[in-house]
Formats: sequence, C-alpha cells, structure tokens
Amino acid sequence: MRDDAGAEGAAAGPAAGFVEDSAAGAAAGEAAEGEEGAEEVLSESEFLVRLEEAEVLKAEGNDCFRRGDVEDALDSYERALERAPSALPGVDASKAAALSSEDPPTAMPEGVRRYAVEVEARATSLRAACHGNAAACHLRMARPEEALAHCDDAVYFDPQYSKVFLRRARARQLLGQAELAVKDVQKCIALDPTDEGARTMLAEVEREAQRQRAASQEEVMGKLKELGNGILGRFGMSLDHFKTSKNPDGSLGVSYEPPGAHSN
Repeated sequence: MRDDAGAEGAAAGPAAGFVEDSAAGAAAGEAAEGEEGAEEVLSESEFLVRLEEAEVLKAEGNDCFRRGDVEDALDSYERALERAPSALPGVDASKAAALSSEDPPTAMPEGVRRYAVEVEARATSLRAACHGNAAACHLRMARPEEALAHCDDAVYFDPQYSKVFLRRARARQLLGQAELAVKDVQKCIALDPTDEGARTMLAEVEREAQRQRAASQEEVMGKLKELGNGILGRFGMSLDHFKTSKNPDGSLGVSYEPPGAHSN
C-alpha cells in the first residue's frame, strides 16, 4: 500500500512571525477559548509536533497493512487523523483561507505566509492519505459504507487523488450504485490515464450499470402493468389483450384483441 498523498520530510526550518510557546501563544490560546466553537490555535512548535506524530502513525498503519494486519492499520490511520492538526500554525482556522489567496493580508510577511501554506498543505495531504488508506481497510473488511465516507473525506482534502476515486467506485459498486461507480472510475482515468486497472474496472462497472438499468426498467414496467391491470380489470380487460405492432410508416400501432378472439 502506497503512502498516497503523504508529503516527505518537514518544511525547512521554523519561520519567524508565528505564535510561539510564549506570552503571545498563551494570549492566542485564551482568545480562541473565549470564542464559542473557535478552532484550536496551535503554536508553530505544537503544530509541527502533532503533524510529525500523525505522520509516524500513518507510517505504522502502512506497515500493518503490508503485513495484512488490516484492523491495526485502520486503528493507526484513525489515530493519525485524530492527531493531525487542522489549522495553520498560529492562525485561527477562520483566517486560513485568506492566507492562501492571491491577495494575502499585508500583516503577514510573504516568506512567513509561504511557509505557513507549505506546512498546512503537508497536513492536508496527510489527512487525504489517511482517509484514503482507511477506506482501503474498510473495503478489505467488507464495509463499503464506511469506505465510502472515508473516500468522500479524502476527495475533500485532495480532489486530484486518483486512487481514491477507484476505491470509492468499488464501495459504490458493492452498495449497488453502479452508475455512480462508473463516474468515479472515469474520474480516476481522467486523472491518471496510465491506470490499466481502472480501465479494466470501467468495463466491469459499465456492464453492471447496464444490468441495473435493465432491471430497474423491468421493475417499473411491472409496476405500471400491475396498475393498468388493476384499472382495466374493473371492465373485464387486461393489458395482455393489447398488442403492439409496427405500421408501414414506421410508427407504432396498438390493437385490442379481446379474450377468445383466436379460439376455434
């Protein structure tokens, strides 16, 4: 199992300008606690420590998965997700989007802003990989609903994560959602045209989607026939007494043949 979207190594060196473990950091923490529902504000060092701990847990999960210890792997990925920081170091989550915009706030120097965005991207990649790998674990344990939820989360954090679209397709296939599975496999191929496994799966889910459409149409027609017979039955008639045929001009004709019309 690959590390997926996980980033390698830490960004080079801490940058000045973040809230540190100091009076400034304490003040930031108190401000966050005072706002109902506010995101936890971590100092730079706290952010990096938690990120590195989460990366270690993800690596442990990968090792477990390779050995076939799927439950232990899932536990490691879930603990990594719990430990992974979710906001930029020293910045409230509500302000995170502004830092990665084309017009950054003048209050933060460009070098500091760039460093903040880099480490935040590293955390985001970690979350995407852990959700994607957790989905793979749930698929191994025949839990498609849980796998689907993790795939949705992985796509949220990394919309270019091609392999997770394939995993989501498998989960949807197991849940009887072949039409949606086709779209996911097509997305995977669009992101990675070299994935031969995805092309093989596309043919598989397209056949299944066609079977599901046919079964659905047959079910609908059966219900319509049942409804029609219920109405016509009051007059001693049935839809079986109506026959269709093609007219010379190519149009469809309908004729009524009462019961016993062909009897001797």
